[in-house]
Amino acid sequence: MKNNSMFFRLIKTDLRRCMKLFPQLFIAALLFMTAAFFIIKYSTEIMYENTDFSRLDIAIYINDDSEYDIMGFSLVQEMESYQNSVNLIMVNSEDECLRMLEAGNVYASIIVPDGFIRDFMNGTNTPIRIIFNRNNTFEEYLINDLFLYSAVPLGTEQAGVYTINDICVKYNIDDEINHSMQVQLDTEYLTKVLLRQELFSTNSFDELASHSLNETLVSSFIIFILFLMSFILMQFLKESSPSYMMQLKLKGIGKVRFALSKTISVSVSLYSVLLVILAALSFTELKAGFSSLIYMIPAVFIISCVIVIFSLLIKNSATANLTIFIITAIMIYLAGGILPIEQLPAFIGRIYEYNPMTFLIKYVSYSLYPIG
Repeated sequence: MKNNSMFFRLIKTDLRRCMKLFPQLFIAALLFMTAAFFIIKYSTEIMYENTDFSRLDIAIYINDDSEYDIMGFSLVQEMESYQNSVNLIMVNSEDECLRMLEAGNVYASIIVPDGFIRDFMNGTNTPIRIIFNRNNTFEEYLINDLFLYSAVPLGTEQAGVYTINDICVKYNIDDEINHSMQVQLDTEYLTKVLLRQELFSTNSFDELASHSLNETLVSSFIIFILFLMSFILMQFLKESSPSYMMQLKLKGIGKVRFALSKTISVSVSLYSVLLVILAALSFTELKAGFSSLIYMIPAVFIISCVIVIFSLLIKNSATANLTIFIITAIMIYLAGGILPIEQLPAFIGRIYEYNPMTFLIKYVSYSLYPIG
């Protein structure tokens, strides 16, 4: 009973000593928050929107003046994926098409044979000629992949036509009705494929993840800021002299209770810093939910435990702080907390799944911005 009383007195004393550092913690938190604010504010523009992309010029020659082929070419030009990636230049002859390619004025030349659209509809499958300079450039691979991607839904459409034909033959359906159904399928399917951006809603890359880039950055920076508070809290954690430790031992306070008292005090201090951060976020579009005040408690306690453990394992304060800073920065980076994991080298993907920081960032993200 006496030991418990001494333990609670130790906690009270540590809390009082630790909270004297709050003005320093507050100023440091404001400085880190200001830096984080500018990084988060301009992160999307830096990563996605300020990069200059130019469309790739491609010469195309349609060896037929039928309205059907011209209509097909017009539909392709209107496709959003082609509008954003390539500039299709209509030329008057195959020779002109090849001359532009040889002169380096275009990245590729496309030669469409007679009646390509008509043959495609009836299953003849007359091939299109796509000619490159064989330079093995990134642009050529991009064009090749773009057209291969476009060919997949068209092949699916043909499979649908063949299926309708097989069904009609099996059930002895009139040839005229069979042909009419195939034409209707062609028209409806091609319209929906080529003009799909007008028929379906779209989400940006940033919206496909559970949390947006900015929400993930907020979570990562909150974790990082709380860890960086060790630079101030370390003076509290390292102020215990050998004689003071001996007195505690004589009063029944061992290393475990000593560390627990320190952890509780650090947790209260870090939670105070967190309240300041959440209050600042409430004035922005990235304000967190009220429930985060409760859900963030385990995360704060985990961070406090790590800081206390490093303070006990490493005698020198500067070395302990530097170790915490370096390990935290590397782990947050490897967890995709600074750059999306898709933009990091492939080998990091294998580390990502086993990185403890990955789970901490996800927990903080869901605590601040619940899904659903």
